[in-house]
Formats: sequence, C-alpha cells, structure tokens
Amino acid sequence: MLYGIKGYHTPSVNQLIAAVDNDMVNITTGLGYGVNLTLTNNVEFENFLQRLFYQNFNNTPLTFNGTRWTRQHVGKLPIAKYLKAWKERMYLAYVQIRGTDYPSRVMYSDLPINDTIQWGYETGTNLATTAGSPRVTSALAGFKGYNIKRGDPFFILSGSDAEQYSVKTIVSDLWLDLADYNGNDVNLTTTATGVSYWVGSNWFDVERDDGDFITWIDVNQNIDNLLIFKRESLFRFDGTRRVRVKGAPGTTSGRSVVDTRDMTIYFFGGQGLETGFYATDGSEAIKISNPIQKYIDGIDASLFTNGIIGWKENNLYRVYVGTITNSDYNISITTPILTYDLDSQAWSIDPQPKVIVAATEFRQGGIKQAYIADTDEVFLTPSGNTHDGTGIKFSFEIGNIYPNKTHYSNTLTRLQVISESAKGVKVLYRRKLTPFDSDQEYTPLGDIKHDATWFNFPENKNQCSGLDIKFEGISSTESTAIIKKLVLGIRRDTTII
Repeated sequence: MLYGIKGYHTPSVNQLIAAVDNDMVNITTGLGYGVNLTLTNNVEFENFLQRLFYQNFNNTPLTFNGTRWTRQHVGKLPIAKYLKAWKERMYLAYVQIRGTDYPSRVMYSDLPINDTIQWGYETGTNLATTAGSPRVTSALAGFKGYNIKRGDPFFILSGSDAEQYSVKTIVSDLWLDLADYNGNDVNLTTTATGVSYWVGSNWFDVERDDGDFITWIDVNQNIDNLLIFKRESLFRFDGTRRVRVKGAPGTTSGRSVVDTRDMTIYFFGGQGLETGFYATDGSEAIKISNPIQKYIDGIDASLFTNGIIGWKENNLYRVYVGTITNSDYNISITTPILTYDLDSQAWSIDPQPKVIVAATEFRQGGIKQAYIADTDEVFLTPSGNTHDGTGIKFSFEIGNIYPNKTHYSNTLTRLQVISESAKGVKVLYRRKLTPFDSDQEYTPLGDIKHDATWFNFPENKNQCSGLDIKFEGISSTESTAIIKKLVLGIRRDTTII
C-alpha cells in the first residue's frame, strides 16, 4: 500500500521517495531504508535545508539526506498531519502533544542557526517539582539546547500542580524556574517526580473554538502567504497576522490543493452547489467548476474527505475524483481525471483506469515532471499514448445544432462526416426538443469508415428541433483524427407553438 510520494531534491541529488507498506522506498531503485513505519495515515513530505521531512501523525518524525533517515532537525517536535516549509521555517499543522490532539494549531521551527533548526519545544514525563519552590527539573531535558525562551508558556499536565505557567529563568538544560501565567512569582505546592509536561511558544491557534479543524497548509506564491485550510474556512498568514479569506470555504480533501502560477486551486465538499473546485489568490476565492457541475454532483461523497487528489501538469490542473455517477443526466464514468486548463479556463473529463492516491512533481534530468500513484505503482504523466498499456479513450461533442432555430420541428434524414485519419471513430447523436423534451442519452449512428461517410438516422428517432453530435474513440498511439466538416440532411416540418 502506498501512503505518500515526494521528490527529494538538492543541488546534487534527485530521488523520488514513496512511503510504501511500512518503509520509505526509492522509486528508481526499489530499495527501502528500514524506517519501520506503523502506517495507518497518509504520509506527507516536504523539502527543507537539503533534507526531506515527513509526518504521518503516528511515527516519530525523521529527515532524509539521500542515504539514510535520521533525527537531524527533528530532535524534539510534536507529530503532525501536515507540514510546509516557508520563509526559512518549517510549519506543522494539526499537531498532537503528549497524546492530546490540537486540530486548529500551527507550530513552527526557529530560524536556522549553523544550518540547523530547533523548534523551541520540550516535553517529557520525568519532571520533578519541589513544594514551596518555583524550580522544576527534568533529567533528560534540553531546555537550552532546544531553544526554550524566557516567557514561554509551560504546561504541567499531571499531579497536584497541573496548570499553565510561564518560564521565568532558564538555569540549564535540566533546570527552570517558573512564574505564573501572567509572569508573577509562584511556588509549587507539591514535591513530586514523574510529572508530565511540555513547554514552548512557537505556535498559534487558528479559530480554536469554532468546532472546525485544519485540513491542509500550503503557500500561495502570488502573495507569498501561508494558506491554512480548515474544513469550512480558509486563512492566510503573512508571518505576523492571520486573516480569514472572506467568503472562502476550506477544503475537505487536502491533497486536492495545488498552487499554480497565480492562484491556489482546491476542492470543497459541501451541500449541493457548494461542492466543487475553488481558486484563491489569498484575498478571495471563486468557484471555477460551475461549467461541469453535473459531473461534480456525481462524485461519491465518501471521497470528499481526503479522496480527491490534485496535481499540476504543465499548464493544467488535474484532479482524480473517483467514479462519477449522476443518473439525472445518465452520467457514469469510471475513475476519470478532471482537467482544468489554466490558459483557456476550460474543463475536460478524461477517462482513465487507475485509482489515484497520491501525486507530486519531481525534477529529473533538469525537467520538472508530474508523477501519480495508485496503491501499488507510480506513473510518470504525461508519458506515451496509453494508460499503463491500455488504449486511451477520447470523446468530443458538437452541441446545440438548430438548423431552423427552435421554431420548427425537423425530420433528420442523414449526416455526412468529412474527416481525416478518423476511421473507426464512433458517431452518436442526441435530439433536442422532440418537440417539448430532449433526449438524455446518445444514440449511436455507426463508425467512420471513409474520409466521407454517410449515416442514416433511424426513422423512429429522427424528429427534433436540434441535436448534439458526439465522437468517441480509443487509441494506443497519438490521435490524429480530424473532423473537417458535417453535412446534415433535414426536412423542415411544422412550426412549434
């Protein structure tokens, strides 16, 4: 089972790394590193300080230098669901501290010193307290080494003195003097050992009490802000202030989030027309998927949570949405890819056979390429003219053809298709206004057999005001089919009143 994939890159090393089963694996060589993951969650990766970081909200975080996984840069930090490098810091979101989840919390590293980062964070279960004294000790701590600061909040989690305090004096790696939450002198009430605690100030909460939780973090390059996605809302962070993006929903599937040239695109699963794809520049968000809403409506709601997988492929935003079924429009498409052209701002529905679980960009040989993965394999895309050896289906439509506008009912007699390199392409049609309703399904006319092919309309389905024409094919080579001209034979009948 594959849980995550990411390109690891430095000036001298490029490797494609995946979390597979219970190990990290080099996709090119197939070799593992003996990481011994206990996987139940997605694995998210990030490049920073010429290391590859990972988090899976389960295992002790490690970093990779191209040869082995170690605790470099992650000697003491919480586990988290999401991570992102931005402005010389690493950010974590949806963290867990000493077994307690903080779903709306973002934590961040200190700035690098001597090419190394600390997190301003320490925790343990061996704190010793003394009655009548502000001093606490921990035999295995690194208060100075991990860059704990004067004034940092200090949380005693167990025992009679369980409370929030602040750091008054850092005596050594093992000793601290505490003040109360407001910085006033304080003496602890109990002499005890084996007390649980944590200390640190490199964090902030994002609307902690709104009943929502963080589902992703990313960087919007347009405004160079950190975007913090919750399920129902979206925030931008400029390094100092957190601002809610007015009117913007969050994302229900974090792996749908992709930052493109000018905007960040993502999926939100809500109710009815709320559901769809949104684009944000960090100041507002607009829904961009209205033209394909009938397909959006057919996405299985079970995939709304973490099942929608997006990636950037050249000038395209591509996204896996699972099987689409919408009986209202007779739509049934198995595991298609939805594609949004960033230049034309147009959508297409592209059938393919794989169940995609992860995607990434990876630069190899100086060329940045997109890779997608199902549960067992990793694929370069685009590459070749097949889907893993299976011919690629294609279709396109010419719609809303009304020979005599909508005023008349016509009898369709025949259709001539003038084409080039299109032999074997199927031709279908769908009637519009017959005279008051329209066909929902396409009716096949036959296959193109010549450069000029005539098709006869069946007599029991040839009355209408207009029609749509559809072409379908499948190919394992680059498609060169061209439809040059359509000649429609009709007889104008009665006026529609």
